[in-house]
Amino acid sequence: MISTDNLAPVVLFVYKRLYHAQQTVKFLQKNDLAEQSELYIYSDGPKHEHDIEKVKEVRAYLKTISGFKTITVIEREKNLGLANSIITGVTEVIDKFGKVIVMEDDLLCSRNFLSFMNKALDHYKDDKRIFSVTGLNYPIKIPESYKHDVYLAYRESSWGWGTWKDRWDKTDWQVEVIKSYKDHRGRYIVLERHSGAQAARNRGIKAAKGNWIAFQDSDDEWRQDKLEKQIRALADVNFDPWTVVHTNCMRLETSTGKLAPMELPEIEGINVYSILLRNNGPMFPGILVSRQALQKINYLDENVPSYQEWDTAIRLAKYCRFIHLKEPLFTYKLHEGETISKNGRRDIMGYQYILDKFKDEIITKCGEDIWRGHLKVQLHKCLEYGLWKDADFYFKQLFLNARSSLKLRLCRRFHVRPSKVERLLSISKRVVMRVLRLLSVNPSFASKMQKSLIIKLKRFSDDEHNSY
Repeated sequence: MISTDNLAPVVLFVYKRLYHAQQTVKFLQKNDLAEQSELYIYSDGPKHEHDIEKVKEVRAYLKTISGFKTITVIEREKNLGLANSIITGVTEVIDKFGKVIVMEDDLLCSRNFLSFMNKALDHYKDDKRIFSVTGLNYPIKIPESYKHDVYLAYRESSWGWGTWKDRWDKTDWQVEVIKSYKDHRGRYIVLERHSGAQAARNRGIKAAKGNWIAFQDSDDEWRQDKLEKQIRALADVNFDPWTVVHTNCMRLETSTGKLAPMELPEIEGINVYSILLRNNGPMFPGILVSRQALQKINYLDENVPSYQEWDTAIRLAKYCRFIHLKEPLFTYKLHEGETISKNGRRDIMGYQYILDKFKDEIITKCGEDIWRGHLKVQLHKCLEYGLWKDADFYFKQLFLNARSSLKLRLCRRFHVRPSKVERLLSISKRVVMRVLRLLSVNPSFASKMQKSLIIKLKRFSDDEHNSY
């Protein structure tokens, strides 16, 4: 039984999404400890003039909230951005209470979320090895032999988390460890607010003094000879500034330690524009490109939600040749939880952004079939992520006939992901073959029946791929 005398305060960060905020609060209110918990809500100020009314709507709703021990609303006059809003808000509350539970306005929690978080905060408060606790359970496969209630991860979750003041105070917000490096070739640049990866890259491109630009994400790793081998490739074309050199990579699943080669689509040659309109291509950590080429395309598009490398590669391909080094010269780290539905929606939005931006070129240079193929990819993604209403949009766009889209429509109707249907089909094939073998009197007849049923099952599985 948890004591309600010293519960952690709940800090909620909201901005301009009224429905999201309402849903987050609604699920928090259902918690067993809601009425004993103090709620602090930080409402960020409008970033643009057209955001003012939406922010006002959210703030009007915040005044109607009930169901908690106390409710304190802090309305920011200016827009701090999510990162600064969280840093300052958590610091203010944790300085007062010594611990905190943090929520954002796009999270839904179970009714025992607050109970679990408070128990975890009490249990691990003196264990300095633990920086934070979270109510998010990543979609990993737990071994049957693992009988514990919790598991450890090296990476913090930002989706429903809690921590303590002594841990929070040790956080290096100014990245002093980077400043401490004495190598004069390195420069440390602070962005005034959280602006996204593309804005950070553009800032770095504009601040760089060299003629060639390479990219590195904070959690990926270059091989020591990566740049050396890319420079050799550039030397072979006399350092032509209208050249992009990119490489393959290794993929590391951080939860399992599994490391395997990840071969990217082959993008090689003088004219690869139409190829990149068909398929995604290089990844940022593998790209080496001239400053001149990046200036030509007016730098990176800062509005792309995801598939940022794809957008950049397409735009560069209008002017540049591509050299593809097939050797894996960097390691891409895949973290658990990166494919759950929250990022799934961003995946769909990013892919659609590319389609909307280059629709005319895709149809003109690649044809209607390729365009429909992209829409089909989006439809499959929606179904696989469980974004059922989004899938309806692509059904309407594709005008699939009933037979060719039967499996997909069944997935939509019964909310079943296509990958699960594929597994069921695979199992059913094996079952049918075994039953026919057991019941068969005439081996020749059984063999014919097996082939007929397998062909029908395969057609059912593959029909949607033949709809255009």
